[in-house]
Amino acid sequence: MLRTLAAQGERYMGAYELGAMLGKKPSGGHWNSGIAVLRNNGLIETDGRRYRAADLFREKVSGPGKVTMIGG
Repeated sequence: MLRTLAAQGERYMGAYELGAMLGKKPSGGHWNSGIAVLRNNGLIETDGRRYRAADLFREKVSGPGKVTMIGG
């Protein structure tokens, strides 16, 4: 989840879009537990059922075809 969200940069992703990219159903215990762990540890930001990686993990585009991982 976190890797997929980080690759989106600043953009929030809806639960269904994220689930489709991961091949997972965006509901139920496993999904909710995964989101809760990321959220409770400050690894993602939420806006309702929209998610994005915390700033520390977001990829920043530094030029054509170049991506720099912030914090790593």
